[in-house]
Amino acid sequence: QLRVKSCDTRPLSSPQNTVPNTQIDLFEFISVEYEVSWPISMVVSSDSVLDYRCIFASFMQMKVAAHALRETWGQLQTISRDKRLGRPRHLARSNPEADYSAFLSGRLRRVELFRHELDFFLRGLSGFHQYVVDSCWERLLGQIGMAASTMHLTSAHDHFVSKVLDLGMLSPAYKAERQLIDSILQRMVDLRALVVRNDELEFMVLEDDKTYERVESVYSAFRKDVHCLGKLLKGLRDKGHDGAMILYEQHWFPG
Repeated sequence: QLRVKSCDTRPLSSPQNTVPNTQIDLFEFISVEYEVSWPISMVVSSDSVLDYRCIFASFMQMKVAAHALRETWGQLQTISRDKRLGRPRHLARSNPEADYSAFLSGRLRRVELFRHELDFFLRGLSGFHQYVVDSCWERLLGQIGMAASTMHLTSAHDHFVSKVLDLGMLSPAYKAERQLIDSILQRMVDLRALVVRNDELEFMVLEDDKTYERVESVYSAFRKDVHCLGKLLKGLRDKGHDGAMILYEQHWFPG
């Protein structure tokens, strides 16, 4: 079951290169609670429940990021179909021959490509985690079929949870990798905050230079994070880490 573990209403922090009040861990107050009773408690320990919370939190962040990208895409599609792309006065005076509509279209195309890169990253990450869970689960089912005692069941389940955490790089041992992934997911929420508007200023991301520059800043931070993550994953891959090898070679870091 899902349970609210706190109702903290303090203002959200605003790390560098993020848009205020739009944090990827917005729903960190939601946790997974599972009260195990005997005899299941002989297999699923309280420590395992804590590990499940960690896995759940990671999947929740990906859901938040996916929702942000969907809303961003919808807003960009609305903008692309609109014919109100006019010529601002200061540009009309300084360069009356400029094709301002083409100028805005170029900006729109760049924002769309940025969103596409973020979406590609998220799809790869989600597919990777789904593969990790599915493969570990299949292994657990095989071990359950061969278990001869409760001790064997407990050992198989503990191994399942620890393997998901290790292959998925969700355990504290992969703090640096997790921080970079969380930072990249944050870029998706940041882009949504800059693009999606519920008022007459829906074209601000294209017409307002400062807003567009913030989009470019978020994109630069994203590319930097991806580069750093790629280096860390390559190092883990070279050490024989199966999860890092899959993530590095099959998704975003070819060659």
